[in-house]
Amino acid sequence: MTRTPALRLLGIALVAGLAGHGLSLAFASRGAPVPVAGIMPGMVFLILSVVVLALGLRVKRYLDESRERAKTHPLTPRKHHIDMVTAYRIVLAARAAAYTGAIGAGFYAGMCAFLATAGGGTLSGAILPLGFDALSALILAVIGLIVERWGSLPPSDSGPMGRAGESAGSL
Repeated sequence: MTRTPALRLLGIALVAGLAGHGLSLAFASRGAPVPVAGIMPGMVFLILSVVVLALGLRVKRYLDESRERAKTHPLTPRKHHIDMVTAYRIVLAARAAAYTGAIGAGFYAGMCAFLATAGGGTLSGAILPLGFDALSALILAVIGLIVERWGSLPPSDSGPMGRAGESAGSL
């Protein structure tokens, strides 16, 4: 599985930021108030960040222990156990968290930028909660990327494939 490029997440965040700005502009141009989500999405993003980080630490400990056992004595009992299917699911959850965080950070930053430049929201009522949501989503994206990097195997440990991209039959 290939790693998620950070530039792709940055592009997604920029597109989401334009969407958030455009949505806010559409509401304001019709005379309707711009909807502000408050701090609840930010709290959810932070809780998801903690969950993804806690699950990712399990995978990191297991892989670190596997590397250490390969260098030293492989017959010692394991301290950390994890099923490979579970580890793969954790890496996929980290990837999903990275994409979710990029979308959320861009969208809420776009809304915050609109309200800050248009003067349509108060500092404590609209701009700070949207800024908190954007920052929390950015934290989720960064933690998702980190946990995804923790769970990736080096090319030499790619299982039935020899080196990266080579099948076992082509050696």
